[in-house]
Amino acid sequence: MGEAKGHVLFFPYPLQGHINPMIQLGKRLSKKGLTVSLIIASNIHREPYTSEDYSITVHTIHDGFFPHEHPHAKIKDPPRFNDSTARSLTDFISRYKVFSFFWQILKVCLLFFNWSTTSLKSPKLMVVKWMDGQWPVKNIGPVVPSKFLDNRLPEDKDYELGDSKTEPDESVLSWLANKPAKSVVYVAFGTLVALSEKQMKETAMAIKQTGYSFLWSVRDSERSKLPSGFVEEALEKDMGLVAKWVPQLE
Repeated sequence: MGEAKGHVLFFPYPLQGHINPMIQLGKRLSKKGLTVSLIIASNIHREPYTSEDYSITVHTIHDGFFPHEHPHAKIKDPPRFNDSTARSLTDFISRYKVFSFFWQILKVCLLFFNWSTTSLKSPKLMVVKWMDGQWPVKNIGPVVPSKFLDNRLPEDKDYELGDSKTEPDESVLSWLANKPAKSVVYVAFGTLVALSEKQMKETAMAIKQTGYSFLWSVRDSERSKLPSGFVEEALEKDMGLVAKWVPQLE
């Protein structure tokens, strides 16, 4: 790829919805000649991985928690997370001489605070202008794979870097292909939300009562909370599909 023009570090909050946009921005910068280090805070150590297609290396630093602790622990105990990652990041920056630093957490928190303290009717453009007045930064987006945006990077078809390729769930795609356009309700609560059993049952009943076909993404850890026979009935009557993971891009 030639001699690097600079070295930047990305440190997203360790959730996929924060990591994916950083990966996509890293791909763009890599193709402009920059070296990118992506730092993931985790309770499991992994050896650094460098992409074959981009000058992006993924490093892990310790998040201050143990493997047996629940993934939500870092959210419930921010000081512990902050103390551990601050020490590890300081050491990393000193060793690798990184001069440009993208820290998504601060910007997200400030953006949310400003949005939550303004009228709910305020357009998002006001928030963007507010951010522009705080720092000499340029707001960018959407940061999605090039295939779904401008095709400037022909090889960029998904959020992966090659170390953990996730193949699309063909059963989900084929099920959707047999449904008319705009006829399916998509339901997902992300990787953090853990509904109670009562909430899961109420959600299931509400979805059924809409009369629409539905696609519901439910993690393995949450499936036991679904009403008995709900998944089987949905499949048998072809009224819906409960999937472990949904390829949203596809």
